[in-house]
Amino acid sequence: MSDWLVNQDNGQLTVDSLDSLKKLVSSGKISEADLLQEPGTDSWKYAMEFDELKALFAASSSSTDDDFDYTSSSSGMIKKIMLTLFILVSIVGGLKMKQSYDILATDPGRIIDKSGNSYTKMLVTGENASLLKTPDAGASAIASLEKNTEVTLLGKRESFYKATDKNGTEGWVQIDQVLPLYLLGGKKVREEYDPIYNPLTYVRVRNASWLQLESKASALTVFNFEVKNDSMYHITDLILVATVKDSKGSELEKVEIPVQGIIPAWSSTMVGTLDPERAKRGEEQKQNELMTTYTFNERAEEDPELALRFKTGVEVVMTSKDFSAAEIDIIQLRTIPDAQPKPKRR
Repeated sequence: MSDWLVNQDNGQLTVDSLDSLKKLVSSGKISEADLLQEPGTDSWKYAMEFDELKALFAASSSSTDDDFDYTSSSSGMIKKIMLTLFILVSIVGGLKMKQSYDILATDPGRIIDKSGNSYTKMLVTGENASLLKTPDAGASAIASLEKNTEVTLLGKRESFYKATDKNGTEGWVQIDQVLPLYLLGGKKVREEYDPIYNPLTYVRVRNASWLQLESKASALTVFNFEVKNDSMYHITDLILVATVKDSKGSELEKVEIPVQGIIPAWSSTMVGTLDPERAKRGEEQKQNELMTTYTFNERAEEDPELALRFKTGVEVVMTSKDFSAAEIDIIQLRTIPDAQPKPKRR
């Protein structure tokens, strides 16, 4: 193929030559943040990365800064936002997400161009990116990632994404080395996909309280709380962390708490404990099951006797006995993509 491909926020176009491409840049029809694919290649680069176009962008910027108002055009605003995003990714380390660990469901996503780019995939922007064995900068690399290739997002922990490359190799990549492609969509696309990438932004613990019970060997603490979901998707794979502190506010201990079940879209749910059935002779005693009341109620419809073994609240065994403060936070979630996101109830 001898044509250049240009991917913009409002679609894709083909350009028959470099000279034609330069004319479009000079006329302002192609911006620095547009993605280009050079003839004979299958990789994408930002327009501002091509040496042949840099001078044109510089000239265009100096001649239009005083007489063009980006805020008067929604398209211009989007491009300005994307340019800012690119600069952040390239210079200051990208999208510094604070969420601890967001496992994402596998979803083919919406195709945005003929090359198969998807809003649920990420473009490698780092020069020396690698898939790492664990989410740690000092971890060993299990695969190298070529710049401008795609990886599929599986999860996120602090400053790392869990992902698979084109060969199906699974590992961790630093978030400042990739760009989530959903950010290249319009406002509606970004709003629709953001909860899939960032569920911790939309879910929070509310009305939390705790009660410390006496125990000879440890401190048994019961947490009562509800979890509120402000997104259009059901969310699952909840993991909490309970933290206890002394009277001076110093942290004494943390315990992770996995919880089964669904946090429903645009709604809230309590979290409770389902006691196990008494083990039969020769069988090992099962552990308590922690689950959302939303999921418990669904199970209880099929087996009403479960209500005899269910209680609200989560029991946490801490090794630290002499603590005066305790708190509970969400560190992990997974959004369940849905072809028909749930409309917000009025």
